[in-house]
Amino acid sequence: MLSFVVLVQTVALGLADRVTTRVTAHLPSSRRPGDRGQATAEYAIVVVGAAVVGFLLITWATSGNGASKVGRLLDRVVDKVASTVS
Repeated sequence: MLSFVVLVQTVALGLADRVTTRVTAHLPSSRRPGDRGQATAEYAIVVVGAAVVGFLLITWATSGNGASKVGRLLDRVVDKVASTVS
């Protein structure tokens, strides 16, 4: 699932870069926008991707037997930590 989200983000960033290049290609170099706002756009894409992954995880964990799997996982983690400490 994570690899799919990374792929989607990579494709989206590539497409955004291509569109920006084509839109600004006709502008003189003095009027072309720089990288201002690029970090903000990348941050927004990462946040949206993380929200989607979180939503899918919560949906899986609260439906069907996902809740019991999460409970068993947490029980194993707590038991392992308790056995290591004692």
